Amino acid sequence: SPSFWNALVSSALIMSVAFTSGFWYGKTTLNMVPSFSETTVIHINYQMEKEIQSQVKQRLLSLENNQGHTRKKELVSRFSPSVSEFLIGSSFVNRTVFLEKFDTLGWPQDNVPSDKNQLVALLYQSEKSLPNPKSLPNPISKNATVLEVNDATQNCDSINVVATQSHRGYPQCLAIVGGEEDYRVHRFMRNRKGIHVNKSLPLQQVGRFRESSGGDNLFPPSTEDQESNWKNLIEYFSKGLPGAKRELKPIIRKMIKKSANKDLGNYGSIAQRPAIIAMVCNHGQSDLLINFVCSARDMDLSRVLVFCTDIETYNIVKGLGLQAYYSKTLFRGIPSEAADGYGDEIFASVIWAKVVAVHLLQQLGVDVLYQDADVVWNPDLNGLHPLDLFRIESNKSYDFFTDNSGKFDILFSDDGARSVRFAPHAGNAGFYYVRHNARTQWLFTNFIYVAGDLMMRGTGCDQQVLMQLAAEHSMMYGLTVKTLSNHPLLMGGVEYHGHHSKIKEIYIHGTKSKPLVFHMCWTDNRVQKLGYLKQMGLWQVKKQCESNDKKQSYDFISTSSTNMKETCCSIEPIVECSFADKPSIVPCHESPKLGGDDGIDFWESLDAICGRLRKYLENKYKGKLNASNYTCHEYLNHAWWISTLKQFAQ
Repeated sequence: SPSFWNALVSSALIMSVAFTSGFWYGKTTLNMVPSFSETTVIHINYQMEKEIQSQVKQRLLSLENNQGHTRKKELVSRFSPSVSEFLIGSSFVNRTVFLEKFDTLGWPQDNVPSDKNQLVALLYQSEKSLPNPKSLPNPISKNATVLEVNDATQNCDSINVVATQSHRGYPQCLAIVGGEEDYRVHRFMRNRKGIHVNKSLPLQQVGRFRESSGGDNLFPPSTEDQESNWKNLIEYFSKGLPGAKRELKPIIRKMIKKSANKDLGNYGSIAQRPAIIAMVCNHGQSDLLINFVCSARDMDLSRVLVFCTDIETYNIVKGLGLQAYYSKTLFRGIPSEAADGYGDEIFASVIWAKVVAVHLLQQLGVDVLYQDADVVWNPDLNGLHPLDLFRIESNKSYDFFTDNSGKFDILFSDDGARSVRFAPHAGNAGFYYVRHNARTQWLFTNFIYVAGDLMMRGTGCDQQVLMQLAAEHSMMYGLTVKTLSNHPLLMGGVEYHGHHSKIKEIYIHGTKSKPLVFHMCWTDNRVQKLGYLKQMGLWQVKKQCESNDKKQSYDFISTSSTNMKETCCSIEPIVECSFADKPSIVPCHESPKLGGDDGIDFWESLDAICGRLRKYLENKYKGKLNASNYTCHEYLNHAWWISTLKQFAQ
């Protein structure tokens, strides 16, 4: 390079001058002082050589710095000087590496990011935040300067992280405005409530849950709903909470074997804090709870505490040998029937009890693993227990984290739904772990404040509200939230409904291990849920212990936990077909398809799928697509809009 030759010429000149000076200096000295020793001459030559090397090094360093500053100027020159007060330069870093370094963001990650989503754009807001010149490549790319994460962020004393996407080509823009720091995102759309996006409409400010169709997924509760919630809160904080804490303390002390003369929350370290597995159940869901106990009856259930919303469920839980808690004051007015469907009034009422349960345990100073009643445990993993996944003191080698797992305040299983309702964390509120600290305690107190307004009479869903509160508290208080994405020990509705190839590998071909926890979520109603569990071989409740209509038969209840399990639990799974187009461990060809005529038989052969797809494409393109030019696999790739077919092809 030119810089190398410049340095070389400079070095040659320096060496020439030094050699000449040294020759005459040495000659004169030797003539004037005949006794001048050979050792002295060697020492003088060594000093000259050292000086030459120093000057060459300084010259090369000067040239390198000049080049580095030139590259730095090129990095800065991408933006107009008129925005230099808040935008001075940019670079790019690898997305996966960035999210691993800043993993307390906790966002769920897909196994294979899109080819068009491989980098993170990093914007520099002052000269001091720019990377050191030595870190910059030579030459600077005019399109994208990709740096190592540590190099790109070495001079950033703080980083504001924003997550955004194009929503599959949706014409969205992102504006960055210089001004006072605002840690929220403000949204404008060309639509109105109930009116689809229209280019003729002006951009106007909307809430973050506004859809392009004009619909809203969250709206302010009415005055009547607010007043009703105030009454519930007054009763809860004045009567329900104090009484429940008094009643629960001895129960929890017994469960964790802690002496009664110490506060529950008084522990020396995170590792010493106890954890309680909390569940909530009403009478209409009690056969789901029995199924959980049947699946886990060979596992340690001593830390399971079931919050029962009616006396019938309390007696069932005691009969199963689990620790139960029932409070007529807390759960007054909650129906005992099973919900007709997701999000209805009964569903929302029972969900309120979930919020209360976790809040109570947080107030008492214990960690909480909350799980819904439709969770099934796998006892065949060499004694592995769900608490082993989260407890620091566990001697199991199944921890999710490479560093100190205590840095996360809340850890959610991945719901799988990538929608505005649950963004950015997309956690599932049916299986999550909460560490007790000031941040989580305040989070769930706020959850209690707004749950009645927004959940019971707004969304009908605790998950949406909890996800938004978690994101808000992460921004305001530094709450660390982690979503456990794509982990082989945790599976649920997204795998059951969307990853058919994975279901086949695990439950049919046996090429992969079964998960420790399977959460049968993503169901519209109870009929679907039981149908899915049964045809997947995840149901072990005998007929006499199943619910009749909305309530369960009360005749089988026994005070003996041994008799209760023997009466209700089948040793082997009870397999029954319900839907041909849903995953099952046996062929269900004769069963109806939940998706109607468009449903695809889960056990249908690949050849049959390809034949139907080929016929569809030929009819769709009417001769424009030559069937003989495409293999079955190419057909499946061409039909990108039929994602289910691609899953069968895999």
